[in-house]
Amino acid sequence: MKAVDPRQLTGAAAAQSLLRTPEEAALTAGRGEMEKDEAISATKRDDVYKLGLIMAELIYGAMSPEGPNPRTHSQFIERRLRFKGFKVDGLREWSLEPAWTLVVDFLDKDDRAGWDLMQLLVKPAVEMTPEEILEKALKHRFLKENTSPLGL
Repeated sequence: MKAVDPRQLTGAAAAQSLLRTPEEAALTAGRGEMEKDEAISATKRDDVYKLGLIMAELIYGAMSPEGPNPRTHSQFIERRLRFKGFKVDGLREWSLEPAWTLVVDFLDKDDRAGWDLMQLLVKPAVEMTPEEILEKALKHRFLKENTSPLGL
């Protein structure tokens, strides 16, 4: 497997280290911003959110007729999600133009399983812990039943 040069990463994947160490979270807590456990949980939650953006960027970039471009970049996708209140149905609605037919068809399979997984990652239920979100994501039907290369 070829090593990836971090300078070649784009979008959410370009973030330095997505998961801060407990020590870094403790420093945040030490500034009075949050308790240590709260800071760690917030950091993990942010990582799960970024995972959803990376998922979107990979799918949009791979299935765009032009390949990866500014409209498939996670920052652009994030702006679309913000505009629609972080509801992926709004992103799907925006994607109904002809250029995104492959994306919509792919994420629509199995009763919109791809959109459901993306929604779980970018705006999970508030009461779920990051660990519960990831556990549910790993067992999600999009990853289990899809005939795509994503099947685990």
